[in-house]
Amino acid sequence: MAKKKVKATKLTVGLPFNLGSLEFENDEAQQRAAWSLYVELSTRIAVQPLEEGEGILREALTSF
Repeated sequence: MAKKKVKATKLTVGLPFNLGSLEFENDEAQQRAAWSLYVELSTRIAVQPLEEGEGILREALTSF
């Protein structure tokens, strides 16, 4: 059985206090930029757990 690939093309976000909603549509360039940003931020040492006796706090903060 083959799996279907689903791709989101539109995102709708409701605003609080019944102010309406915002609708976003992206293109391939925006998707690539968002993925690059996600990878860059998620691999920074500052977002990884820093156990006691492991790593250098100054280095982690500088990575921001």
